[in-house]
Amino acid sequence: MRGRFRHAASLLVAVLLLAGEASAQRPGSTDAARARDAFERGSAAYRLGDYARAAAEYARADALDPNPAALRAALDAATLADDPVLGEELIERAEHLPADAPGAKTLDAARARFAHRTGRVVVRCPAGRACLATMDGVAFDPSQPKIVVAGLHTVAVQSDGAPEPRIVNVAADAVVEVVAPAPAPPPPPPSAKPEVAPTPHEAKSGGVPPVVFFVALGATVVAGGVTTWSALDTRSQHATFENECATHPTASCESLHSQGESAQTRTNVLLAVSGVLAVTTATAGLFVHWGGTHGETIALVPSGPGATLRVGVGF
Repeated sequence: MRGRFRHAASLLVAVLLLAGEASAQRPGSTDAARARDAFERGSAAYRLGDYARAAAEYARADALDPNPAALRAALDAATLADDPVLGEELIERAEHLPADAPGAKTLDAARARFAHRTGRVVVRCPAGRACLATMDGVAFDPSQPKIVVAGLHTVAVQSDGAPEPRIVNVAADAVVEVVAPAPAPPPPPPSAKPEVAPTPHEAKSGGVPPVVFFVALGATVVAGGVTTWSALDTRSQHATFENECATHPTASCESLHSQGESAQTRTNVLLAVSGVLAVTTATAGLFVHWGGTHGETIALVPSGPGATLRVGVGF
């Protein structure tokens, strides 16, 4: 009886091993098979004229299973799609390949197409710590330089605590360094000094200091003015492009198109910043506290769906 049980257990182990090997050898389970699938999807998109998707699929195929043909196809599609970010990434890959006539021609065309249109953002995390980063709301690997279109971008880096967004202006061919905020210092040890009860006037004087409201209001006004100027400038550049390039395209149209895209991105970023500042100012206004020398107070107090202006005198 015991011999039969051992024989059955051996058969079960053999079946499980064979099933695992068969699963590992199924089509599509290897990087090479996934690369072939991506290459076929890229070729289908290329035939339909969807060059942006074709470039992405070809690039994915080359990343899964490096292949000069896939990389050359990705470069060609990225050039037709006018995607400078992916194009610069593919150019960096192609520079490590052995030179051949077709590859050199494709590489030269991509370099000419994307020259002086991108920059890089480098994130410096605190020593010995990892950090997270987003570029215009999209996460990216902070350990690698991020290729971006020249212009204004919003970068948020989080190391210890809440992320700190900031606006950076990346010039063409420039490298902008963003340093992650330093970790917060540890809290001080508890003090043995007895606490003193606040006076009645001190107990009533809570709220947001007036300076916070005025600073937020000033920043909102400045951001609104800059946003208005940027919107007018973007509209002016669009009108210039339409007038000069709608009917008689010239050699300068590509430059006008690139400048217009940068102006539009700048306006979108400024609109977002102005909106955040406006919300911050409104929130500060709800809780601002004005205290007089004799204990009189004027404050906006939230009340239901709105707020109430409260005036009082303390003693």
